[in-house]
Amino acid sequence: MKGYYVTVRVGEKLKKYLEASYNGEVIKPPKDSNLMGIIKQHLELVSTTEDIELPENECVKIELPLQNGAVYSQSTGKVYVCNTLWRNRLSEKGHKRVRKFFENNFKYSFHIFMDGHITGQYSQKSEADRIKIKEAVVEFLLQYHINLDDRLIAALTRDWWRHNDRNEHYAESPIVY
Repeated sequence: MKGYYVTVRVGEKLKKYLEASYNGEVIKPPKDSNLMGIIKQHLELVSTTEDIELPENECVKIELPLQNGAVYSQSTGKVYVCNTLWRNRLSEKGHKRVRKFFENNFKYSFHIFMDGHITGQYSQKSEADRIKIKEAVVEFLLQYHINLDDRLIAALTRDWWRHNDRNEHYAESPIVY
């Protein structure tokens, strides 16, 4: 075994996205990545109580390399040594932060995909262009092998409209120095 693993519950759809993005079921982040920075801040000692069994189809495994390293704690303002040989369990706050990190990556990938696929091709004003936006959302979901769900397609379409409206608003506002 190369290292220890932490399991994070992310949901079935996000798990499929992560498996396609990281080319496998186990995520192996580099030591100096933002994801490892978040994980290191929230590592705890292994608890003596038994962990709750999480559904396997909604969880991802993140490999922790065996290493010693200094970690800065924001809450105490101190630097302490973090050895993943002993500190190999994510706190509850850590689970939320890692899940939010993955959700933000999903949204970012979605917005980049839609920007490249839609922007400049369609005026987004006519009904035919609106249908093409839904087709692009479906294509994004199929690219990551995510099951098509009407609610998910509608949610991502609304998210795209909000993102697009927000960016148009910022593009129209004057630059203040």
